[in-house]
Amino acid sequence: MKKAFNKFAVLSLLTLSSLAYFSCNDDDTEFGKKDKPTLSVVNKSYSVVEGQPFELQFTLDKAINDPIEYKLVIKPDGTAEDQMDYYIQNGCLSNDPSCVAIEENGGPVGYVFTVPAYTTNYTLTIETIADYLPEGTENFKVYVLSRRNLKGLVAEDTEMDLSITNYVSTEILARFDWTGTYMGTDGEEHDFCDLDLDLEFYDGGGNVVEYSYSSCPEEIITSSLPDGDFDVYASFWSLAGASPEPNQDIPFTVTVAKQGVWTRDLTFSGVLNTSMVSGEDGNPDAYIYVGTINRSGNIYTFTDSNGVQLEQGRHAAPKKLNRLKKSKRK
Repeated sequence: MKKAFNKFAVLSLLTLSSLAYFSCNDDDTEFGKKDKPTLSVVNKSYSVVEGQPFELQFTLDKAINDPIEYKLVIKPDGTAEDQMDYYIQNGCLSNDPSCVAIEENGGPVGYVFTVPAYTTNYTLTIETIADYLPEGTENFKVYVLSRRNLKGLVAEDTEMDLSITNYVSTEILARFDWTGTYMGTDGEEHDFCDLDLDLEFYDGGGNVVEYSYSSCPEEIITSSLPDGDFDVYASFWSLAGASPEPNQDIPFTVTVAKQGVWTRDLTFSGVLNTSMVSGEDGNPDAYIYVGTINRSGNIYTFTDSNGVQLEQGRHAAPKKLNRLKKSKRK
């Protein structure tokens, strides 16, 4: 009886070991290569006008009940620059420990994105930046790799060609920028944006036709000017409760641009200071003449305060711009 009992015990142990082995293998198979979703790209190339987003489309051949991490790698040989010409909103790089766990095996650095559970179609957005500069088409390439959780695979060829074409607007832009710091009477540095400075366009009759009164920098973007001349003025309206040390220069730059066609920066110093009587108190010297914009049909011309024509160019097909909200001074 003792011998039979031992045989039975051994048989039981072998059975349990086999069950444990196959159970472990089942887990491996469940998360094994053949059962993992494979991500593929829908399009191999995209082209947008600067200011418009890329919408990169992906598909997975199956859905699972867990999110899957991937990373989008930007190839280094493009003419478009990350953060200068495009960016990923809330983008998190795979080598940034402040927002992701760092991969032990390293690999190329890329932007991490997560495909949600139960998902077979996914879109990744890359925003592009509409600047003022006339420039040619800019390009860059990206591709996708699996991330650290290894719950998803990637098809063999995920490289995509992305192109950003120059944006040409119908609008004229002026920006008045006096950002910087001043020394306060408390002995501390303060932001020059504490001071109330303004930007205005005047018509030939001395009427304000466009203005920006409540931002820093101040900005005007408009396509509504009729044909004619419009003088651009930057002004010191008031200290707005600030307490700067006396006689501090307020340097500033005014940018005038026909976006995508021409742009011009004019820098000023020694014309505004913290001790001068303000425009609010009736000082005409608190208004600085920057130059004149002329519109003649489709042609915009900008002439500086010395009467020198600096820029000229036509507008093209219309496109909506994001703009700063204007609010009239009460």
